[in-house]
Amino acid sequence: MGIDYYSGRMQEALDLEYFAGWHRSAWQTEWVSDLGFHGGVSFEYLLSKRLSMILDAQLRRAVLTNFPATMDLDSNMVPSTFYFDESGTLYLARWDKDGPMGAGTQEFYVWITEPTTGPVGGMFGARSQGKAVLDLSGLSFTFGIKIALF
Repeated sequence: MGIDYYSGRMQEALDLEYFAGWHRSAWQTEWVSDLGFHGGVSFEYLLSKRLSMILDAQLRRAVLTNFPATMDLDSNMVPSTFYFDESGTLYLARWDKDGPMGAGTQEFYVWITEPTTGPVGGMFGARSQGKAVLDLSGLSFTFGIKIALF
């Protein structure tokens, strides 16, 4: 068991063109760091004096959020009443019925203050799904053979 220090950053560039429409957005975050926890168990089975099989399992819990970000957006499909900020915090948004990529699609946006859970950009706007999260948690298994040479 132990405590680890995790850090990460994210970025995305999206360039859609179809028919008479275009939607180009690009965002990138700064590095964010936080503590995470891990724990594991190992089993070793001796096959002979110099040979053994090893099975290892490790569980990790590490979640990064509150990403400071910058964003550029150019589109003729986003309603003119929709807003975003050039710098702020990265949020996930789900588009309503007439979003640029269809109803129910999700996209990341940057806002200075936390948007409401209602529409954030006019009647066709997006709905905030909360702050962006980078979840590094997981369970891993390792199987190996140990050979003693000397």
